Amino acid sequence: MRLKNFRELALLWVLTLGSPLRGQVSSIGILGDSLSTGAGTHPSLEFNGDSLWDVFKGLTPIAANAEEDKELQEFIKSRYLETPVVLNPGIREYRSGFEWVMANLQRSFSANFLNTEEYSWGHLLGRSLGAPGESIFIAGQNGAQVATLRRQADRLLDKLDGRLPDKVLTLFSGNDLCASHLSLMTSQDDFKASVLGGLKYFGVNGEPAQAGTEVIVVGFLGVTQLMASDSILDKQITAFGEQMTCRQLRKDQFLPKNPPTNAKHPETMFMSHMVPPNPARYCPTLFALPLLAQSEAGIFSSSASEGGERARSDGKRESLAMSRTNQVNRKIDEMLGQISSRIRQFRAASSQAVREANIWMKSKYPEKNITFRYIAATEHLKFEAEDVAEDCFHLSVKGHLKLAKTILSEM
Repeated sequence: MRLKNFRELALLWVLTLGSPLRGQVSSIGILGDSLSTGAGTHPSLEFNGDSLWDVFKGLTPIAANAEEDKELQEFIKSRYLETPVVLNPGIREYRSGFEWVMANLQRSFSANFLNTEEYSWGHLLGRSLGAPGESIFIAGQNGAQVATLRRQADRLLDKLDGRLPDKVLTLFSGNDLCASHLSLMTSQDDFKASVLGGLKYFGVNGEPAQAGTEVIVVGFLGVTQLMASDSILDKQITAFGEQMTCRQLRKDQFLPKNPPTNAKHPETMFMSHMVPPNPARYCPTLFALPLLAQSEAGIFSSSASEGGERARSDGKRESLAMSRTNQVNRKIDEMLGQISSRIRQFRAASSQAVREANIWMKSKYPEKNITFRYIAATEHLKFEAEDVAEDCFHLSVKGHLKLAKTILSEM
């Protein structure tokens, strides 16, 4: 058989030997937030105190299983998931004894009851690239912001005695948008400084793998889909023992309509204000925009019941209640626009940081085979209802798989 051109040769390579990346990555490091740990991904983690206490008491085991998921098996090239290595905080993260104890208690609790690292996009991607579970190192942590990038890099460097894996991927997916007010979200300049500082930290302190190390920055996800996608908002879930949609759960501010009175566990009664944790409280900018909009406009629900009318700009009259509702809705749209703009800024900051890091690396450490890369494919990733977990804001197994496939397609 004669090969007419290079394209035929490349096709023959793929058909006979597979993708050049598959099977050639012996180790991989994952940095980031709750996406890297698979937090909230397991389908048994419903937004319900009783269900969660079943998990905490060991009545409902949280175990990863791929044996009935053919799509998952095809991607990882195995019938079975393996257990990745979860890295603990390093000595440079120590601040005080009490803080250290509490932080590690929280981390240990999450690792045992809330996280399913086997389902996380990083583990799935590593397995697809040929890395075994014991060579997939997860340094990410729930709730982390991009400012923790260097400390997470320390976890990886400490574990491997300064030697870097073949690939290092970093993805911070939302916590830099979380704040009590939009003005307090991470700025574009601070985001870029954290990414650039983290990449340079790898360049200064890390020794590349034998064939070189590529540090990959994954583009910020479109998290506003959680607030605007009808597919996601209309997802049917079980929350507080009732069937509802994510739209209704958000409208109720992630709170039960009535306090639990017939709880299965006594802990549910006493801890209902803490378990499950309310995202509207720790991340109002993403999960409590209606309340923020009312506050911004100086409008609260109690005043909406007042009578009276007002004249609109077009001369027509409308009730004060309707006027206030429209004002709040306009404010919500304005805030969504601000969040979308900040996401675009984060993406631009990441891309620019990667370019500057490569220039800096060639100038300062030309002998080190460490390169940096930005993946933009995730910027356009669209999630559907099946891609979102039962808590309406983390990713499901299908969502993690979709994310891993998207990253692999650009790699």
